[in-house]
Amino acid sequence: MRNNEAKAKKRNWAAWARSHQIVAASALGVLLLLLTFMVGKLMMQLPEFKDWLDNGSMALGAASLIVAWPLVMLAWVRRYDTNRRFQQTEKNLEYIRKSFDASLIIGVRPNNVLPEWHLCWIRPTTVAFLVSKDTWENTYNLIQGHEDQDVSWDFPQDEDHPDMVKDPYDIKEATEHCLILIRRMLNKGISAERICVDIVGGTKPMSIGAFMAAEELGVTSIYLSGKGGKQLTAADLDDEKAVEIMLLSDHRVKDKPAHG
Repeated sequence: MRNNEAKAKKRNWAAWARSHQIVAASALGVLLLLLTFMVGKLMMQLPEFKDWLDNGSMALGAASLIVAWPLVMLAWVRRYDTNRRFQQTEKNLEYIRKSFDASLIIGVRPNNVLPEWHLCWIRPTTVAFLVSKDTWENTYNLIQGHEDQDVSWDFPQDEDHPDMVKDPYDIKEATEHCLILIRRMLNKGISAERICVDIVGGTKPMSIGAFMAAEELGVTSIYLSGKGGKQLTAADLDDEKAVEIMLLSDHRVKDKPAHG
């Protein structure tokens, strides 16, 4: 039942997105056509272009515009998908699951289910959390709900623990904490190529700090988002296809065996 509801919501969102794309593309097309018309009117004021129908180059130019604007509109509508395919940054879940054994995840904020989706579907065997006082309790509750998973947790046991981020808006502090957490994984014998840093969640400085630490130590950074820009809810945790996974950097060893 929950899966059917999630699929129905996904279809409704896709239809809404398509309809709004069409409206936006139509508005852009009208604007471009209006601009073309105004340029044509200005050109008609010039004596050499008054009899423009007899001018072959003008006719060819008009035909080109008629063909070009619809192509521009189509390219604009599909710009995000095209960008992802060109950069080859979007990866499927199975690819990610086979590529990494350990994850660094930013602490859980209210109404953000992406960290839990990460645990449910990417299924790392070692997880470290970057947390502040604002996210400690939610993250603790998340871990309690996944105690049945065979996972080695790296999580501060209380809110006064030195691993806690004191200022979640300090990029330098976030970077330093992430470096410590990643190095602990490395010291356990996990290679840098088998670790991923999920930069979703927390504050923007924490995300930037996590990315900077990952780059310094040669660790891959990933970004999770609801497909089509959807805001995920708890109902989406049952849907392995609800999330797009983007590689912001790729330091993995290709085709290396991973955990089951």
